[in-house]
Amino acid sequence: QQQQQQQQQQALFLDLRSYGYEINACAKRGDREGAEAIMKQMEDAGVTPDYMAYNSMINACARTGDKKGAELWIKKMRSRGVRPYVVTFNSVINAHARAGDGLGAEKWLKAMQDEGISPDVLSLNSVINAFAKRGDIKGAEKWLMKMGSFGLSADLASYGTVMTACARAGHAKRCEDWMQRVLDLETTTGLRANRVMYIALMTANAKRGNPDRVLYWKEEMDNRASSSSSSSTSSSSWSEEELQTYAIIISAHAKQRNRTGAEYWFKDMLNNRKLKPDTTTFNALIDACGRAGDTDQQEKWMRVMLESGVQ
Repeated sequence: QQQQQQQQQQALFLDLRSYGYEINACAKRGDREGAEAIMKQMEDAGVTPDYMAYNSMINACARTGDKKGAELWIKKMRSRGVRPYVVTFNSVINAHARAGDGLGAEKWLKAMQDEGISPDVLSLNSVINAFAKRGDIKGAEKWLMKMGSFGLSADLASYGTVMTACARAGHAKRCEDWMQRVLDLETTTGLRANRVMYIALMTANAKRGNPDRVLYWKEEMDNRASSSSSSSTSSSSWSEEELQTYAIIISAHAKQRNRTGAEYWFKDMLNNRKLKPDTTTFNALIDACGRAGDTDQQEKWMRVMLESGVQ
């Protein structure tokens, strides 16, 4: 009889692992409905979901920004006597972040603390992202500056998220101030400014119509890349990154209504870098022609775009 009980326990354990694996696979795909269907199958089969199953279910909700679903499942988890941990709360906070709900993210950060669970860097980064996503730069900056009060150090994602939010709003000075903080920290910490930050700086200055400053940060980024020993970026990824850079430079000239400057960099991209223009770079050039009031050139580049097969 003891052997039979052991076999039954082992079967339940294997079933639990199997269901958990499937729920996690759905979560990674962002398939919330699929994850919920497996949870129901699991319960119908008499297998009680464990901590990992609930975490995966909540993560599936988080990946689709389903904050109500994430809240529902953490409540179910508690009601069934399964204790949530930091990873669980992080997923709920992330669900609010993806939905751009800063206040909701704050609420669940507090709920985590009320249960005696200390937030980690991911917890705070999700709160920062929640505010950044809805364009609340002050809210994002507030939580970045509060990280020290939790005994945590901001990482590249923390700074990058705030800088990207500044860039979207065209706050170039603010973005550059945050970059200076990162550069100051490089001498005392392991932080090292990354491409996300440089792109944010270029984007912010492009929105302000300041191509000189865009080119300054491009040069800084290129110098940083050339001094790096890393060569893991594939050629296709590198081309995509270069196209992104050129699109920003061209858009900066468009903001100035400088068709000549925009065309110069577009041709530099074609002739010197041998890059195939994509939709974004073509649109930036066409926009520059339109802003300059040169409809002939605008129509010309629209034809070139169509003839090249770019949609």
